[in-house]
Amino acid sequence: MPLIFARVPIKIILLLTVISCLTIPAFAGDKPWLMLKTSRFGVVSQLNEKETRLWAEEFDKYITALHILYNTDDNNLLPLTILLFKDKKQFSPYNISTESGQAKKVVGVFTNFDDWSVIGLPGLKDYHMTRTTIFHEAVHWYLNSQNLDAPLWVEEGIAEVFSTFEIRNGKGRWGLPKQDHVDYLNYKGLQPTKDFLFATQDEALHKLDTFYPQAWAMVHYFMFGNGGKNREKFNLFLSELGKKSTKDAFESAFGMTYEKFDRELQRYIESGKYNIGEIDLTNTNTEIKIAPASNAVVQFALGRLAVAGGKSDLGIQHAEAVISNAPSRPEGYDLLVMALRNTENKTRLAEALEKAINLDSNDSQIYCLKASMLMEEKWRTGFVMGGPLDRDVAKQIADMFKKSILIRPNKKYAFEGFTFALMNMDKYEEDDKKILELGRGLYPLEGSILAGFAALDRIDGDINLFNQKLNVSCSDSMNMSQSTKTILRGMQQYIYQEWLFEKVNPLMKEGKFGEAETLLAQHNSLPFISTEMQKALKEMDAILYSSKKLYSAELEMRAGRIDEAASILNNIEKDEKVSRQGKAAARRMLSKIKDRQKYLDEKKGMR
Repeated sequence: MPLIFARVPIKIILLLTVISCLTIPAFAGDKPWLMLKTSRFGVVSQLNEKETRLWAEEFDKYITALHILYNTDDNNLLPLTILLFKDKKQFSPYNISTESGQAKKVVGVFTNFDDWSVIGLPGLKDYHMTRTTIFHEAVHWYLNSQNLDAPLWVEEGIAEVFSTFEIRNGKGRWGLPKQDHVDYLNYKGLQPTKDFLFATQDEALHKLDTFYPQAWAMVHYFMFGNGGKNREKFNLFLSELGKKSTKDAFESAFGMTYEKFDRELQRYIESGKYNIGEIDLTNTNTEIKIAPASNAVVQFALGRLAVAGGKSDLGIQHAEAVISNAPSRPEGYDLLVMALRNTENKTRLAEALEKAINLDSNDSQIYCLKASMLMEEKWRTGFVMGGPLDRDVAKQIADMFKKSILIRPNKKYAFEGFTFALMNMDKYEEDDKKILELGRGLYPLEGSILAGFAALDRIDGDINLFNQKLNVSCSDSMNMSQSTKTILRGMQQYIYQEWLFEKVNPLMKEGKFGEAETLLAQHNSLPFISTEMQKALKEMDAILYSSKKLYSAELEMRAGRIDEAASILNNIEKDEKVSRQGKAAARRMLSKIKDRQKYLDEKKGMR
């Protein structure tokens, strides 16, 4: 029977001092709980003290080994809570559910959210079957804390290499060969590096069955191949990724082309000789405190596990219990929001969000969700991302994303949403610029952040700089999804067309068509014209051409040359260059001429 370990595809030291004083009836049976605290994570356990401590000590040593790969201050680690149940029966209410019911084969839950992570294990009876998966997922938790903008293959490869972690004679060892990966690659063959490096998550999960084996092989080669001499090059590659294209970073760090590396990696796999990493862990224990857990701590931890397992109703129960005992604290409302996210009760979700925000929540997800709901509300009322957004609403959205970024700056999608909001604002604060500068420091090649600076240029009135920066942000030299490019290009067309109209319309009203044509000609000759800019200019050319024709007809009417005016208006209907709006205006003018002529004829007949 295949082993399943649930990981929810979304991206806790527990808030012990805040809620440990609360008194809430415990869930998950009557088995007493222990609370273990380290500087790196918290454990809430139904196991005895010895079992709990042994498990925590091994996991703590594993984190120490991870510091070898990418050292960081423990204070930077995302809050992580681990729940160790007595057995499967106690764990059962929190097990993952599928459309067909509860997933019986699931042997644990490990979920990484943006601001916290949680692990739930149904006892240690089958832990030997799950430990590699625990260690794999723990890499994602660890890297999620680092602001490390690593490609998918790097993160998954590191996770696979460290999943074999074990302790022998006081030494931590990792990078042990994964023979199933080696055998599969020898059977299936390697995907060319030039394609593999850019595989998407969807391709990795559903199309490329060699993805995880090849990711493991590449990272193993970089960390242990060539007598360990590749490690420094690998670190250089990771540091260069945010500054150069992947191809340039790869070739400058490793000194070889993709094609040469393909041959090197194939030889490495076929050699069957794989070094491993080793570290002395005999004196590396961090301070561990263990004591009986308060009902409040248990309640809060179980609530997060329920949310991770998709148990919304159970999560709501836990959240309500926390709120009832601490109504002036945001944590219970934070938990309630997470439990309500995927339910149909949007009214209650909105109320919980407002409560959490008003109580100054420190969970960045709360502010992102509020911003997203504001956007969604506008979509439901006909708002299109490429079109205008009410300035006040745009400011609210920007403020929510800004608050989220200040709490947890490693979410690129928050910078993206912040930029969308800036595109619709007519003024900005110095703090808004600082947020973009923070993003540029973290992600120098992230196109949406450069687009944010372009939005500030638009607000400052520099339309040329706006267009130049936006064009660069959407180019192949920057990182940006196609969907984001589509949205930003739509915004560019709307903003540019609006700006052109503001400049050209006064000239048209005064009959200064020559000046208007000169202005459009100047913009048509700019060296940084994008497709969207061309569309805006073409639309404005049509408006100008139509207005010029209508204006000439109006001049004839003012001069009393009605027949000449009517002739111009009739020709407009046949002119393909005239816009639909222009033709509609011509028909209205013709109708007025006919009504006037009819009136004059009737008046003449009465005489």
